[in-house]
Amino acid sequence: MYYDNFNSAYAATEVLINEGYTKIGVITGDLSLKIGRDRFAGYKEALHNAGVLVDDRYIYYGDFKVETAYQLSSQMFKSGDYPEAILTSNNRTTMGFLKAAREAGIRIGYDIALIGIDHVTLLNDLGIPFSCVARDSKAMGREAINILLDRIKSNTVTGRKITIVPYEIRLHGSEKRSTECLIE
Repeated sequence: MYYDNFNSAYAATEVLINEGYTKIGVITGDLSLKIGRDRFAGYKEALHNAGVLVDDRYIYYGDFKVETAYQLSSQMFKSGDYPEAILTSNNRTTMGFLKAAREAGIRIGYDIALIGIDHVTLLNDLGIPFSCVARDSKAMGREAINILLDRIKSNTVTGRKITIVPYEIRLHGSEKRSTECLIE
């Protein structure tokens, strides 16, 4: 069982392209991991297919950790040269980015647009409009249990059931240009 990392990043980037952004950045995950490479490849492929420049200035090489994303984002904002929109590669990357944006006085949906991979439940609980690509964690858990039960029943680990867990785009406004700030 696996999550469609390439296409989820592709779809998220495509949302930003469709909003009219041409300076789209990314905070990557750990590129030594397949999940990180697939998400980064999806981002680049979406830009390439839309004829949008992949600008190395706006690629921030991370590792899926809050602290790294925070440091990268802080440096990005201090430079004054940051993209119009950004894709964060997982929930921890999003949290690090948001922390740095808040400290720098950067307004999401006004100064920079944001879409992330992974749903951050806490943001919903706080009423913060965060756009993301989400997966159905409960369905993933049920599928994992079914695979485990099948293996127990057959008393074997041979034969592999591959399930692709679909993604869902959830747009709540942070991906748009706005005349009012969505997240401060």
